Amino acid sequence: MIYVMNTHDSSAHIDGKMNWQREFALLPHRSDISNKLIWLKYAYSQTTVYGYYTESVKSTRWRTKQEHTIEILKG
Repeated sequence: MIYVMNTHDSSAHIDGKMNWQREFALLPHRSDISNKLIWLKYAYSQTTVYGYYTESVKSTRWRTKQEHTIEILKG
């Protein structure tokens, strides 16, 4: 059985979208939309775990504040 689990608060899902959390990017990350470097500033991240119970894969996506706001407004 394959499962998908959001590592943030699962009760806060709105319209089936995963939660995004504002975090400080201490290490360099790339934005999943524009491929811009996010480093030493606040940005939004989403962590999801995919896979089987014994073999899971952790996936983290990052967005800049501006990209995240535009995506929310797109709806």
